[in-house]
Amino acid sequence: MHRFFIPPKECHNNPLRLSPPEAKHARSVLRLREGDCAVVLNGAGKELLCQAEKVSSDSVSLNIVQENNIDPLPFEVTLYQAVAKGKAMDFIVQKAAELGVHRIVPVLSERSVRTGTSPRQQPRSINGEASASSPSNSAAPLGCPG
Repeated sequence: MHRFFIPPKECHNNPLRLSPPEAKHARSVLRLREGDCAVVLNGAGKELLCQAEKVSSDSVSLNIVQENNIDPLPFEVTLYQAVAKGKAMDFIVQKAAELGVHRIVPVLSERSVRTGTSPRQQPRSINGEASASSPSNSAAPLGCPG
């Protein structure tokens, strides 16, 4: 069954709507059709079993069939990661979130590449998307670099 991430503040409406990029991915890559079932994770411990109501080229509407609370993992893992350059940091955040890391703390080391953007802002969307694959069903908060 396909899994999607929708932020908690957007999960109060029924039907739920996927963002345009996620809708395009669901329709074109995953070949989601009307009547298909999918799971929506909100990153706050809720799993929503949904059925596709309307699938078009740029939007997908999902009716909530069942709502489940997901128990948190019995442990918390914190990843202290030296800031990597380019898309490497995005990749690290994505994979850490998929593995269920509870918290990611970027560390500025002697060989870290410092850019104009905060390492905290860059990987937020990747973190949310990756949490759909996470066993913990929650997005890992990014700490301040230290």
